[in-house]
Amino acid sequence: MCAGKSQPFIKRPFQFSSDLQLGQREKLACIVVKGDGPFSFTWTKDRAVLGENSGLTKIVQMDEETSILRISAVEAEHVGNYTCSVAGPGGADTVVASLLINGRM
Repeated sequence: MCAGKSQPFIKRPFQFSSDLQLGQREKLACIVVKGDGPFSFTWTKDRAVLGENSGLTKIVQMDEETSILRISAVEAEHVGNYTCSVAGPGGADTVVASLLINGRM
């Protein structure tokens, strides 16, 4: 952590749609709304780090403050807990969202 740099803060609420169905597309945005950059984003699913392109899941860095997790077609294998962590010179922030299908894990 650098002196004089403010800690990043991720926009909340951080959540998936509550009525997801199999085959639907879904996006989850991780947006830093305050803090000093540059920022580094890390996405995980059930504590396993996700790569930029993991089959039907893709991570897109939109700009310095925004990273998008995109699922092209929701399948049963996508159910789980997704975490976005962001780090910058002033510290870090982490948020978690649960992906459910038809409201169930």
